[in-house]
Amino acid sequence: MFQKTISIIIPVYNGEKRIRYCIDSIINQKVPNVEIIVVNDGSTDKTAQILASYSSRYKGLVKVFSQENKGVSSARNKGIELALGNWIMFVDVDDYLEPNTLKRIIEYKKLNDFDLIIAGFYLKDEVRDTSKYKIQEFHDRKDIGNLLIQDQWTQHIPLKVPSGKLFKTELIKKLKLKFNENFSIAEDTMFVTEYYMHIQNLVYFCGPFYVYWRSVNSLSTIGIADLVELTKARMEVLKIQKKFAQYYLDESVDTYMKENIIDDYKTIVLNAAKGNKKVKDINESLNLFFNDVNVKKYARMPSKETFLEKVILKIIKLRLYMLVKIMIKLVKIMY
Repeated sequence: MFQKTISIIIPVYNGEKRIRYCIDSIINQKVPNVEIIVVNDGSTDKTAQILASYSSRYKGLVKVFSQENKGVSSARNKGIELALGNWIMFVDVDDYLEPNTLKRIIEYKKLNDFDLIIAGFYLKDEVRDTSKYKIQEFHDRKDIGNLLIQDQWTQHIPLKVPSGKLFKTELIKKLKLKFNENFSIAEDTMFVTEYYMHIQNLVYFCGPFYVYWRSVNSLSTIGIADLVELTKARMEVLKIQKKFAQYYLDESVDTYMKENIIDDYKTIVLNAAKGNKKVKDINESLNLFFNDVNVKKYARMPSKETFLEKVILKIIKLRLYMLVKIMIKLVKIMY
């Protein structure tokens, strides 16, 4: 069977407002050997009709698979199963590619020497900055680790999400790597971080290539996500992040893990405060968090953080439930 070069997977649920722009941005790349796999995850709006028109008009280019609503992880996994390309790229239905993005990437002569390709992004409401175009290769484990722990929002590198990357299909299928369908939160971070554990090198295309739309309907939006599920997901991510840190960061494992634990604490507090969560859910979330093996271990490590971060680590170390609940109430008042 003819092997496509790139399989672009778009999971969609009720995406009638933006799906056309997303697909058109890929079609307009005008590069050969690309297939667009759209997995319709039980949409109830006009998404199915729109996709039918695209698959009819662009036979062989746009392929549509419909399933009952199972969530974005299931939709992405179905896309992986159907992919024929050497590379897999995930694009969210709200997002799109800048013109010539794929052309710039495909024309890079050493492309197939790498296990991962990362393209820079910018937010839809930001000014597009073309002054930063450059290509960086990473072959050393320490250098890869230093890149991957940067803040993705300030650096405009999609580090924790599958979007804006090209993954090697062969490696994904060899590892039997899938998105965890037990979670609807942070499942993308789990997938990406696990993939990092098996790469030898990567190439980074710095510049505004992938246009990212932060939707207010996202499950990661503060206060919307189920608090218990969010906490379980963050604890699952911590397990993978520990493996990542031990592989890439050597002596910086403690610092990296403490930073993530502090971030998890803030996320739980903010979601509890902004979402008017039930007392039962807050108690269950705090129990999960305080009793997590990685939280207990790394919160006890010697600390060089800021005063506030030291306070947070002390709260976690001493398991001060009441103080956390007071902080939740203060956040409600402040925000």
